[in-house]
Amino acid sequence: MNPFKTILSLTAAVFLCSLQNAAAIDLSKVTLNGYIDLEYTVADYGDTPNQNNGAFHQHHLSFLLDIPVNEQVSAYTHIEFDHGANTSVKNGGDIIVENAFIRYLVCDEVQLRFGKALTPFGYYNEIHDSTPAFISVFIPRTIYRVDERGGKPMFPKWNTGINVLGTVAMKATELDYVLYVGNGENATGTGSPATNEAEADDNKNKAYGARVNLQPNDHTQFGLSYFNGEKATGTLTIVNVPHSTMGVLFTTNTSSFNLLAEYAQSDVNGIKDVGAYGQVTYFLSKKFTPYYRYEYTDPNDHISTDTWTEQIIGLNIKPVNNLIFKIEASNNHRERNYTPAVPHADFNELRMAVALYF
Repeated sequence: MNPFKTILSLTAAVFLCSLQNAAAIDLSKVTLNGYIDLEYTVADYGDTPNQNNGAFHQHHLSFLLDIPVNEQVSAYTHIEFDHGANTSVKNGGDIIVENAFIRYLVCDEVQLRFGKALTPFGYYNEIHDSTPAFISVFIPRTIYRVDERGGKPMFPKWNTGINVLGTVAMKATELDYVLYVGNGENATGTGSPATNEAEADDNKNKAYGARVNLQPNDHTQFGLSYFNGEKATGTLTIVNVPHSTMGVLFTTNTSSFNLLAEYAQSDVNGIKDVGAYGQVTYFLSKKFTPYYRYEYTDPNDHISTDTWTEQIIGLNIKPVNNLIFKIEASNNHRERNYTPAVPHADFNELRMAVALYF
């Protein structure tokens, strides 16, 4: 028998089977959502000339696709075009797969996810870049971008592996949880290309963690997050060092106010950094929501008087459905031993943003 004809026949059979399986998907249940935003920031005494010049920033263009295969199995992906995604110029942005996983619903209390996902930690990381979903221009950098505050990342933004999650109802109390295991933090030294954490692991031991939220009533929530793994360091020779982070969360609502507070402490090979913030939101009307946030960061417990504090006052405006405007003023103070050295200890920043979700 002609091998070419055999291969051709098998290929055709696979293609026809694929069409039959694809037709079994109810396209009316497939959902495509997304969001886009534009930011503008300007500082008086920032660390770089660009920060002081002021700039528009086309930060996010995201598409979220959810494909139910049957009542229990689905595929979900979130693809983001960052910073304009102009790949023809240096530092021209990125195209990022934020989430890509298979979802298997065993029951309401147990769901499995297989693939790459934003690390379940705290209030914000699973909506890290979803600007329409949070009140301010940026999420709190004190915990979620502490590397921009002189410290090391408290946890990896993504984890590739397996998640077990679910929601357990106990009368008026509701508990939702996520347990996960996956690849650790790979080396990012400049001496050699970084290893893709969605493809390989520089660590023999896997990273693991959990996020648990307890809601005793409709107005209050307590949360606990934990991450543990090894962080690969070095360039020519990889050295794995221990990394663990613990975080707590509290939020409560009334008809007029929301209070949100988080505290987290990270330990990378014996060096600790601490982040905390408190945020108050006032629901003035359906269109206008003012807010205030105080952030505190101690990026290295081995160095005294190196903290960074930030106060933010802002206004969130929703003139029509799906469209959000934000404007806020930020005051920043860094103590005298803050590292790396900066031209000014104190600076102010004006931030504005418009976000549309669809």
